[in-house]
Amino acid sequence: WIQPGEWGSFWKFAQRYADAGNHSGYGWEAKGITNEEELASRLPWVMFRRAKADILGWLPAKTRQVIRIDAADAAARMRAAEAEAVAARGRLTRDHILDILRAAGSAKIQAAVGIAGGHADRTVAFVHLRDTGESLARALKKAGIRSWLIHGGIPQTDRDAAIDEFRVSRSPAVLVSTYGVGGVGIDLSSATVAIMVDLDYVPAAMLQAEDRVHRPGQAGPVSIYYLCVAGTVDEDGARMVADKLYQQAAILGSDTERDGLQAVTDQ
Repeated sequence: WIQPGEWGSFWKFAQRYADAGNHSGYGWEAKGITNEEELASRLPWVMFRRAKADILGWLPAKTRQVIRIDAADAAARMRAAEAEAVAARGRLTRDHILDILRAAGSAKIQAAVGIAGGHADRTVAFVHLRDTGESLARALKKAGIRSWLIHGGIPQTDRDAAIDEFRVSRSPAVLVSTYGVGGVGIDLSSATVAIMVDLDYVPAAMLQAEDRVHRPGQAGPVSIYYLCVAGTVDEDGARMVADKLYQQAAILGSDTERDGLQAVTDQ
């Protein structure tokens, strides 16, 4: 522990800075952020941080855009899963979340194909579920766009070969990847477009995915697209993620990142 007498216990920290204190019936919840200016002023005393802009300020620009998709059938399926969860247990279970992700993913396939086909460069599309990735790969093939699919069920040697082929392929070309496989530790700077087909409610996971493309070796401006189904929990999730990212950037003092995130939050 660093300065244990100064910071107190985890629970005291959560109460002071994470708005903890409400018990849902399943456990204590920490739903937000409180006293953020105080926290921002205290962190520099215990944290050494180099911002990406400080050490990689020469990287090309990165822009984010939220694409809202009107899909009545998918929205109805998602709301039905929510209603069933509330009626049964009062909260979403893993099965209900998977139902929502599948419905949302199916509604975003054509939008993702359109974005990829509209760019002359290589694109990386991130998904949560293999089902969504496989559906997207089929749709890309039908549209005449070269694509590769990688996920945890594909042997490592085959994944490596797919990535190598993608890096030197003609454009347009798309690498479809689950967050768990392609979202960390891989250099995909040969692409200039990233599509977050599924949203991850842990903001750091999507920032890591963005950094597969926006990283040393990148020669051109990077475009990031976040897809969400309008009028559903998916849209609420996009707003929640944007808020979390904005709060994180505000506390850590990243002005450049905060400005870009605010544009997403305001949409």
